[in-house]
Amino acid sequence: MTDEPGDGVRHAADAETIQAAKALARTARSATLATAQAGTGWPLASRVNLATDIDGAPVLLISQLSDHFRALETEPRCSLLIGEARGGDPLTHPRLTAFGKGHRIADREQRSRLRTRFLRKHPASELYIDFEDFAFWRVELTEVSLVLGFARAYTFAGDALMSPTTALTAELEADAVAHMNEDHVDAIGNYAEQLGYTDEGWSLAGLDTEGADLIRGDEVARFWFDDALKDADALRPTLIRMIKRS
Repeated sequence: MTDEPGDGVRHAADAETIQAAKALARTARSATLATAQAGTGWPLASRVNLATDIDGAPVLLISQLSDHFRALETEPRCSLLIGEARGGDPLTHPRLTAFGKGHRIADREQRSRLRTRFLRKHPASELYIDFEDFAFWRVELTEVSLVLGFARAYTFAGDALMSPTTALTAELEADAVAHMNEDHVDAIGNYAEQLGYTDEGWSLAGLDTEGADLIRGDEVARFWFDDALKDADALRPTLIRMIKRS
């Protein structure tokens, strides 16, 4: 048996299709996690809160008391169904299944970084995020199955969902997000307006080399840069230029 999902056949996906998949993953606040139940091997589906690392890898916060925590410890292979139906026929709505292997984050520095990003997406998790039985898991993707509607199905390698990270360190990302949320709410509102939303109540949930994730309550929106950041010095002028774009 192969260690990879699927049959190895990958249908061509252009840049627009890949961007749609990235937007789904970046804006989702929850997902259905599929694992193999420890001890029985039976399929186990669980609802989990979802965030992403700077590079786009899915990040989960899971209690050791849960069945899916024990499942991942026993068998790290898993999949995440991402994308919610919002009325009408559920099968007409975009969704993706991300296949990969879960890795528990033990390093204190990595945990601190993921904690910051996770709380921006899920502020209510502050009530339990530091409990000893909770741990972060990062899913290293191997393959993605994307459905954008009837007869619009694609399969591609998991690394296509990733964003380059060399131009944006975790420290720079955290400082930039905090600065924007504290001093440039008007700029964030401008980004939201460009996406067709009203400009009130938005903040940044995260930055990466390809764009920004905006959040307002339960709403999350993806704002793309015209060009990916080439280096750290490009972040500030890019954020300014994207305001003037409107």
